[in-house]
Amino acid sequence: RHFFEPARYKNREESRQQWAEFYRTIAETVHRTNGRLWAYDCMGFPYEEARQHGADYQLFAEAGLDVLVFQSYPTAWVYHFKMSGKTGLDQDLTNFKSVKRAMRGTGAKVYYSLELGDSVEGWRPKHKTTRAQMGAFALVADGKFLVWGNDLISSL
Repeated sequence: RHFFEPARYKNREESRQQWAEFYRTIAETVHRTNGRLWAYDCMGFPYEEARQHGADYQLFAEAGLDVLVFQSYPTAWVYHFKMSGKTGLDQDLTNFKSVKRAMRGTGAKVYYSLELGDSVEGWRPKHKTTRAQMGAFALVADGKFLVWGNDLISSL
């Protein structure tokens, strides 16, 4: 899936069960070795749209997914890559809540990706944007996942 073509695989809803079985296979080994299975979501889509792409997080959690990382990139997707259909933090938060609701009762955690910037791709969020993201998601997420933290750490 390439993020410049977000609708490319939107007709794959029938593959949800196959993907769930794939997660079950991976989860069996991960859990047998006392690990936890983490996965990224499908491009920050709301739950129903992700299902159209074959990503049914409720089925994945029932198959053994422990943590789903919801991709929230309000700066990168909207301002740097200018992705069609992406509008920013409010949309990310609304989409996240739909995913979280769908996974209620499964035992899986839902984290969000904290946007820190990427010197390779050439984008960096404003401090106030990252703080707003942290504040908004703190109320609804089970945790945050630091993405591209190597840029931050290398600048210390």
